[in-house]
Amino acid sequence: MERKVSSPMAPTFMVSAPGKVIVFGEHAAVFGKPAVAAAISLRSYLLVTTLTKSRRTVTLNFRDIGLNHTWTIDSLPWPVFHHASKKKFYYSVIHSLDPELLNAIKPHAEAVSRDLPEKQRRMHVRSATAFLYLFLSLGSSQSPGFIYTLRSTIPIGAGLGSSASICVCLSTALLLQTRSLAGPHPDQPLKEAEVQIERINHWAYVGELCIHGDPSGVDNTVSSRGKAVLFQKNTSGPSSVTPLVNFPKLRLLLVDTRQPRSTATQVGKVRRLKDSHPTTTGLILDAIGQLTASALELLSSANFNGNGTCDALDRLGR
Repeated sequence: MERKVSSPMAPTFMVSAPGKVIVFGEHAAVFGKPAVAAAISLRSYLLVTTLTKSRRTVTLNFRDIGLNHTWTIDSLPWPVFHHASKKKFYYSVIHSLDPELLNAIKPHAEAVSRDLPEKQRRMHVRSATAFLYLFLSLGSSQSPGFIYTLRSTIPIGAGLGSSASICVCLSTALLLQTRSLAGPHPDQPLKEAEVQIERINHWAYVGELCIHGDPSGVDNTVSSRGKAVLFQKNTSGPSSVTPLVNFPKLRLLLVDTRQPRSTATQVGKVRRLKDSHPTTTGLILDAIGQLTASALELLSSANFNGNGTCDALDRLGR
């Protein structure tokens, strides 16, 4: 008798998240200055396919960067991640990565794309690290196999939040798979929706920590929430996030120079400059913060029409 082919344990589904542009406050946001960031129409998409019970593998297929790797679920370091002293839950609050957990997934992340040039391979390793950290933190060793297929219309390394958009997609998908999100639905209370958006945002930030080391958090915040936000990172405690519900639609010209930049590298340069010349750099960062506040006041005013008149532009920074 011919054996019947088993069916997947869950239906295929897709999530997506927008990229972002920092309208005001670029770089200064990392050092506690306010930044205004807005979502853009370019997005990332994540297709999640559940495999049959007999296929105990998880695949990350990020076609736009040429990353396609499969891990055996049972070979992953579940005992380390699920140890009583390390175990995280969907509601856990994480501000930094656990070095022991990073060391546990390092050989699994380092196994990807060994035949590629080192620069490209490092991008793959960082992506795999973020994925595995989230998958092992939120997933279960008893889960079925999955294929996570990523596509993005956001240029990589262009400062448009491509990694944050991808991390938001991964965070959302994994939280949905663990049934830690409800909705969205028409009758969902606003408070419940806010809690769930923040949950997505928090785990996306954990992914950003894996990729960038010390991100400001503004990219994943605006990608999670959409529209625009006023963001300010705090040195202790949660960052201040104010949704800008009345932020006007702006027609922005974005030019892709095709010269990729690493966020971690750029942040590191500013940090070294601040360490070498603290007074001068501090004044520059203060000026950026003042410009952000002035611009927000202008853009939020009732008589702003978005045409960028000269007298309006003259007010910026005053």
